[in-house]
Amino acid sequence: MRLNKILLAAASALTLMGAVQAEAAAYNGFSMGATAGWTSNSVKLSGTGTPLDKSLRFNQAPFGLFVQYSKSAPQSVFFGIGLEAGYHFGSAKKNLFEGTIAQNNIAFTGKIELEHKRKFYSEIAAKLGYTFSDSVLYGLVALRGTQVENTLSANAVLTENGQVVVSGNGKKSKKDFVFGFGPGVGFDMKINDKWSVGAEYKFMFEKSVSAALSKENIKMNSHNLMARLSYHF
Repeated sequence: MRLNKILLAAASALTLMGAVQAEAAAYNGFSMGATAGWTSNSVKLSGTGTPLDKSLRFNQAPFGLFVQYSKSAPQSVFFGIGLEAGYHFGSAKKNLFEGTIAQNNIAFTGKIELEHKRKFYSEIAAKLGYTFSDSVLYGLVALRGTQVENTLSANAVLTENGQVVVSGNGKKSKKDFVFGFGPGVGFDMKINDKWSVGAEYKFMFEKSVSAALSKENIKMNSHNLMARLSYHF
């Protein structure tokens, strides 16, 4: 009799543990959280027919908040759709040209820099994957809009026949709202039934824009690696 009671209690405990683990592993309903990481932006300047035509890379640190709806069960197909908005911190200037260009009796001597700064962004992403015992692995496609500001600055001297014609410094900025589309991958792991941690990588193909001066064209794309912390309702 005592052995039967022990076996019954053990079976009940295992059943309860299985139910708790299944509940913790399932990704169902709404979640929200924060995301932060690193983005590497490729910026290719072209169309000038001068040494200014070149590719540069700029790094920034984005931080965002998101809300997501997910549907799955343990050991089953996972589907999710999420909305995210945030801001890119940091900016950097890179040299486009430094030196002298001479043609006939006219010479340009100076330094030209490009500053590429990403600011606010928002995106929507659809996700499809598979839920394991306490985690999910998925692929995704994302559509993003980003506020971008490109600034050309120059400190130069223009001479003709050895005489200074123009000297000084100046800058010109142009702001654009750039749309991008791209694939990615991600994973998420439950800490308990309410909290999970994960990470995502996305590569974004982005729309080309004109630079601060009319003849330049700027082609952009970006690598995005983000850590995520989620609270599940």
